[in-house]
Amino acid sequence: MNESQKKDIRGRTDRGLSPVIGLILLLGLVAMAAVLILLTGFTAVDTVESDISQERGEQVMSQFDADLHTALIDGDASESVYLAEEGTYELSNSTLSVSVSNGYSEPETIDDIEIGTLEYDDGEGNRIGHQAGGVWRIEGDTSTVVSEPDIRYYREENEDGDEVGRLDLSVTSLQGEVGNGEHTVEPLERGEPSSVDDAIDEVGFVDDITLTISDTPYHDAWAEFLKDEFDAVEVDDCDAAPSDTNAVCHDPDNQEVSVVATIDADNPFADHVGLEPTVYGGLYAEESEGNYNELNVRGYDDHEVGTNSSDDLLVINDDLTLTGSSTVEAVPVLDGILDKTGGKPTVSQITYAGGIDGSGPPADYEFINTTGDGNTEVYWLDGDTSDNLVANMSSPFDPVEPIDDELETAVEDLEYLESTDQAGDAVAEDDLEAGLYYGSSLDPSSIDTRDGDVHVGTDGSVTLSDLEIEGGNSTYLYADGPVTIKDEVTIEDDDRAHALWVYGNSNDKITIEADFEGVVYAPGSEVEIKNNVEITGAVVAGDVKLGPHATINFDRSLRTDVPIPEENREIEVVEVGTRDPLDVTFVLDRSGSMGPGNPFSSYYSPSTLEKIDGDEWQPMPVDDPFRNYWRYSGSNNRIEVKDENGNTSVLDPRQGGRTEQWEEIRVYPDDCGYFSCDTYIGTYPNAGNDPDKLRVDATRDFIGMLNQTEDRAGIYEFATVSDTQALQELTDDLTKVEESVVGNEYGGTNIAAGMDRALDDYRTTPANGNERVMILLSDGENSDSNDDEVARELAEEDANDLDVTIYTIGLGFDDLNEDLLEDIAEETGGENVNVDDAEELEDVFGEIGEDVTAESDFTFDIDSVPDSASGSSEYVIDIDEHSVLIED
Repeated sequence: MNESQKKDIRGRTDRGLSPVIGLILLLGLVAMAAVLILLTGFTAVDTVESDISQERGEQVMSQFDADLHTALIDGDASESVYLAEEGTYELSNSTLSVSVSNGYSEPETIDDIEIGTLEYDDGEGNRIGHQAGGVWRIEGDTSTVVSEPDIRYYREENEDGDEVGRLDLSVTSLQGEVGNGEHTVEPLERGEPSSVDDAIDEVGFVDDITLTISDTPYHDAWAEFLKDEFDAVEVDDCDAAPSDTNAVCHDPDNQEVSVVATIDADNPFADHVGLEPTVYGGLYAEESEGNYNELNVRGYDDHEVGTNSSDDLLVINDDLTLTGSSTVEAVPVLDGILDKTGGKPTVSQITYAGGIDGSGPPADYEFINTTGDGNTEVYWLDGDTSDNLVANMSSPFDPVEPIDDELETAVEDLEYLESTDQAGDAVAEDDLEAGLYYGSSLDPSSIDTRDGDVHVGTDGSVTLSDLEIEGGNSTYLYADGPVTIKDEVTIEDDDRAHALWVYGNSNDKITIEADFEGVVYAPGSEVEIKNNVEITGAVVAGDVKLGPHATINFDRSLRTDVPIPEENREIEVVEVGTRDPLDVTFVLDRSGSMGPGNPFSSYYSPSTLEKIDGDEWQPMPVDDPFRNYWRYSGSNNRIEVKDENGNTSVLDPRQGGRTEQWEEIRVYPDDCGYFSCDTYIGTYPNAGNDPDKLRVDATRDFIGMLNQTEDRAGIYEFATVSDTQALQELTDDLTKVEESVVGNEYGGTNIAAGMDRALDDYRTTPANGNERVMILLSDGENSDSNDDEVARELAEEDANDLDVTIYTIGLGFDDLNEDLLEDIAEETGGENVNVDDAEELEDVFGEIGEDVTAESDFTFDIDSVPDSASGSSEYVIDIDEHSVLIED
């Protein structure tokens, strides 16, 4: 075979084999494709089946969540739930904790809440969990949220227009045993953990919260959920996050995530401390000792000392006892009673007492009537020499409680802030500016508040010496130790008492040795105010030791509450009121026509005559009212009497007295002339138509109604012109005036003579602003009818010229001259009252006395009370914990 044949054979052979090989190759490719398609189909089926299993797991958990909610709504009822037959179930625990912070001290943690979590594993790589009311899914190394937990955070404006955050947190914790198939769920407990209120109370003010979920396999999903719900940013260190930003911190290694969120608006340190001072007035004390010699508590308005200044409240949670040397210019408000011992203490006209209980007032409290709704009983303090009225409060006021706990918190928090470089060192920086400070002791050189408030605390001693406070803001000193105000403390801008607050605890002493502007607020503590100290502001203390000549100027804008119950604040007393001092003259008719005396004698006949021999002292021979009776023609016999203390008085002819005034008697020596010094005294046990001396008693009662320190009085009697005399001229010695009142009748009647004799004292005694009143007791029957016109002229001209108001009382055995008595009274603007017998005199004298001693009504109305400064508390944290038992 030649070469060409060989080539031809090879060519044919090559051409013949190619289709076979191609077919074989094609079949191989088809087989490979089939295998690939088969393999791909199996994978897709697996994926689909996995998705179906995952979806089934999510549906199971969602249905479980719905059934669980139904069980919780029903309360005690048990509900059935179904857990799929495929897969496995187990219960695991995670932890949820919440802490609250006020922004100044270490956060307070609420008790941890154990979260029992139901987890489902379908065996196909899918894990679904029910945790804290949400449904979660784990895919590989990442978790996602299927349905959100019951946690809601939102913000809104409070009543002050500030935006604040609010948190609602509902946590469901599962416990028990789980498996496949039918189960029951039963609610066990529900409520807010008791530690929530404790934690909030501890911090006082919630500025922000920290919510932490620990040991949770769903930490990635929690982080994303919290960032979205709280509008937060993720940071590495939540403590370093900006204060105005919500932040999330995620720690995957420890399966923990936290969110820090703002609850309330930023609050100042003063609100954080939680001190809400109770300021009633210029001075508050639990008890008070010391010298009340010239204590002045004056209130002023509009922050202007000396403007509209008037007496303000002196509040004592106890009795107030004043001695004879006491002078108090203030309005005492007491939880006890007012007591005066000895001398003539002076106190403002009105005192409020809360210590009059069911046993009644003290013996020396005399009840008087009031107008208005009658809610307030008002008493006259018997024997009082300063017009003092005591108003019984319907209930005692609330005492001011110590602030030891709040003060300790403030000092500890400032010390903590100083240790973390968030507050200054008050010892190193004794020139204090706006900000927070702590020091082991305080003795600042200067305080400047132009850029804001200054808060400074110490648990050591405080000394304020020659200190001036600048700026328009306030300084708060928290002194958990003794305080001494050694030299004058002043505030640059006058009349800003609220610019300095010194807070003290109940266990330490505060000594005020120099003038001071500001508020010392240390309820329960011992406060000593030295002599001549002037305080512009207020003092709230426990035991106050008071030196003489102390003055407190109280800025009424500091008042936060009024210790007087509302129904007692407006008092109107008509019987005893503010008035000018009085000059009262009693002109008493002693004529025979006033009683059934001896009709055949020009004088009312004495019942007995007792002879007095010589000028040697002898015991008073009679027990009844007496008169120097005997008179020889041309002589001027007088007798002299002496009381138990050796005081003597000379009685002119026909002048008399009461035997209880005098113990011994004799003829006045060296005044007998050529006649015998023997004389007689006559006794008058039955004074006309007033045998029981009711006229005497009524007159004395009237004198008893007068002001013992300011009023004056005089006693005059008349019959005929020659028988008219002054038993006691106008004087402020009202005891002497009362003793001069006797009950005798004699001779004829000349009313004008009695009036003129009393008017003589008004003519010669300067009024000095005193109101002038004459009380004329007579039957109006002049012995000579011509004297009627003389009496009218005296009233119309002399009495009016002397500004004397005349009250006439008509009393007589026979007829009354009512016209004359009415004319005399009406001419001067007075009144006439007629009585049938002497038994009515006491009431008549009393009515006139009430009228003339209360010419103007006394009223007292406490000024309005500003709203107390309120700290921020506009936050809401609602934590609702559910425990549920799940069983096969």
